[in-house]
Amino acid sequence: MDNMDKIRLMKEKIELLNRAAKAYYQENREIMSNYEYDKLYDELAELEKETGMVLSNSPTDRVGYELLTALPKERHEKPMLSLDKTKDVEALRSWLGSRKGMLSWKLDGLTLVLTYRGGSLEKAVTRGNGEVGEVVTNNVKVFKNIPLVIPYKGDLVL
Repeated sequence: MDNMDKIRLMKEKIELLNRAAKAYYQENREIMSNYEYDKLYDELAELEKETGMVLSNSPTDRVGYELLTALPKERHEKPMLSLDKTKDVEALRSWLGSRKGMLSWKLDGLTLVLTYRGGSLEKAVTRGNGEVGEVVTNNVKVFKNIPLVIPYKGDLVL
């Protein structure tokens, strides 16, 4: 397969992956399983590696979703990137090197940046697209597993 064929295939995979992400993140529905999405994503990443090209709308170059709601937006101080994953034990060993590591399942869910000042929750912002998130502080205050007050009295961003 020549590079032009690979680029055509990349465009097809990007269109499918972006359609699936929009359905999942913006329409609260799934049009393919996580397994199918991950398989397509890995195939796209391999094609990008082979061609040395990443197209501007590639899901391998961004995380999260486009913000569509009327909630206030806020830019993160540092990018909120997605966790990487691997299915290759040797790649994991190589990445760990001589360090110890702990494995856990990668769970889908909401990623938040929580800001505490003087021990009190001041702000909660979604990951959004990794650079800009939505301020959801009032919503988060009713979550049972997020403390409104913590023992640490300094400034803390989690």
